[in-house]
Amino acid sequence: MAKRNGTSPNAPPFFLTVQESPYPEYPSLLDDDELADCDLIFATVRDLAQKKMLPDRQEEALHFVKLYPAAVLTRFTDRVTAGEDVEPFILRYVAGVFKDVLAGKAWDDAIELPGRGSAWGHMSPKDQRDFDLANDVWRRHRDGARVTIALSEAAGKACVSYETARAAYYKWNKWFSKKPPKK
Repeated sequence: MAKRNGTSPNAPPFFLTVQESPYPEYPSLLDDDELADCDLIFATVRDLAQKKMLPDRQEEALHFVKLYPAAVLTRFTDRVTAGEDVEPFILRYVAGVFKDVLAGKAWDDAIELPGRGSAWGHMSPKDQRDFDLANDVWRRHRDGARVTIALSEAAGKACVSYETARAAYYKWNKWFSKKPPKK
């Protein structure tokens, strides 16, 4: 067997190196005492959603809303690891997260864990691309081009399909259509 780049034939074709992550190091949520009682979090959020909660408890309940995604993931991982059945509402939530990720949403934005912001800052790369496309279409349309022509030109410039540019334009069109406030 021939050597690869002067290395042993049994060596991997690449070398793993430690790289600095662009993401901050967050504390572990596995040790969070507030997540110990997932049933309380689920019941509180359910009561709040069904408007069965007294107004004086609603402020406290909003804290549980922030913990809800972490509680769902905690329950999901605990049940799957133990080989137990997982509640249908948890499966629907996790399936929804996976569907969002497959549709292009960043993991950090699909699962909003407490104490963690989006890794992308203000917008995910897909949202930023859509915004830039819509801005380009809007500018071309404002300068006199028909919308269909502006969509086609912006799609070509951004190397995306016409349908992608159209979806981005209509996603942001309402925002671009707002008139600036009077001074």
